[in-house]
Amino acid sequence: MASDFTLDLIPDLDIEVAKLVDKTDTALSACEKIAAAARSLAPRGDTGDYEAGIKVQKFRGGARVLASAPHSAFVEFGAPSAGIEAQFVLRRAVDSVGLKFRKRKG
Repeated sequence: MASDFTLDLIPDLDIEVAKLVDKTDTALSACEKIAAAARSLAPRGDTGDYEAGIKVQKFRGGARVLASAPHSAFVEFGAPSAGIEAQFVLRRAVDSVGLKFRKRKG
């Protein structure tokens, strides 16, 4: 016995999905600009691993910029006890494209 009914759990689902896609595309575009700026600001080391490790990662509903080289944290934040000065490459890249860096809460 077939039944002829539909269940719409989210009214206007197509509109909500379109908003999500638009938000993701906007975030992806901003992250690509930040990543390009960060690569141009990256210190030129012997291996180029830091610059090559700056990537954009897209995920559902957004995107982010990652610095994946093993020593990325030292480049970004420094290590005062080892005499390594912080370079804040990613923060400066965000500023250079006209955006604001916002700390996560909690």
